[in-house]
Amino acid sequence: MITLIVILLVVFWLAGIISIPSFSILHRALFFINRNPVSFLDLLLLSVFIWVIGVLPSPLRGIGMVLLVLWLLAILGVIAITGLSNLIIILLIIGLILHMSGITLH
Repeated sequence: MITLIVILLVVFWLAGIISIPSFSILHRALFFINRNPVSFLDLLLLSVFIWVIGVLPSPLRGIGMVLLVLWLLAILGVIAITGLSNLIIILLIIGLILHMSGITLH
C-alpha cells in the first residue's frame, strides 16, 4: 500500500512540475485563499498526504503532520519561500522510500 502512495505522490508531483496540455484541468484554480489559487492538483496531493499520515506508524505520523502543516502554509502563501511545497513533497517521498526499505538512520 505504501508503494501505491509513493507512486501516486511521484505522479502528482511530476504533474505539477511538467505541464502537459491534456492534463490542464489539474492546474486550473478551483478557488482562491488569500489571493493564492488552490488547484485540483493541490487537493489531490492533500488527499494523498492525509492518506500517508493515516498509514504511517506513530512516530512518523507526527513528522508527517508537521510536514502537512508546513505544506499547507506554503501552498496558501503564509510561508513565502519559493519551492518549499515541492521540497516538502520530495522529502515525503524520500522518507516513504526509506521507510519501505527498512533503512534506519542513527
